[in-house]
Amino acid sequence: MSVFLVSYELKTESGPADYQPLWDALNKLTSHKVQRSVWLVATTSTARVLHDHLKQFVDGNDRIWVSRVHAGTGSEHYYSTALVGTNDFLAKHL
Repeated sequence: MSVFLVSYELKTESGPADYQPLWDALNKLTSHKVQRSVWLVATTSTARVLHDHLKQFVDGNDRIWVSRVHAGTGSEHYYSTALVGTNDFLAKHL
């Protein structure tokens, strides 16, 4: 299983961006919200498959970034004031 960092920016030309469909999709996965628009997702999928799955829940002009988080020698991960549970999620899935 791999852990991916998912970041998104929902854009809209008229009216507010609707985050709920994306949040619902992320919540159905083994995931953890780290910041407002940053999640960690543990999955056996590839970055491309995860990206394409999530893309169906946003508009065509929205942005999604999916990047694999690596553990082990030489890996470094730093963050400040991530939401509660981030360390536990990483310890369990990474």
